[in-house]
Amino acid sequence: MSNTDQRKPSGQSTGSSTMGREGSDSTKTFRCADTGNNNCKWETSGGSDGEIMQKVEQHARESHNMPKLDDQTRSKVQNAIRERPAA
Repeated sequence: MSNTDQRKPSGQSTGSSTMGREGSDSTKTFRCADTGNNNCKWETSGGSDGEIMQKVEQHARESHNMPKLDDQTRSKVQNAIRERPAA
C-alpha cells in the first residue's frame, strides 16, 4: 500500500531497504494540517509510509472521530507524507 516509489527522485533505488526504511539517512514526516485540517497541529514521523499510516489512523480515530479512513482520505495522507533527511 506504499506510494513511496512515486515520490522518489529519479536515479534513486526504489527497492526495499532494511527494516522498512527508505534509507538509513531519512525520516518520513506527516502533518495533519497538510490534508486540509488547518486547525489541527498534530505531526508525526517514522521510518516508513506504513509506520506513518498506522499513527495517522490512530490519530484520526482518537482526535477526529474517524473510525476508518476512506480511500480519498488515505490518498490525501499518502500524498502529504514527506521525506526529511536526517540531521
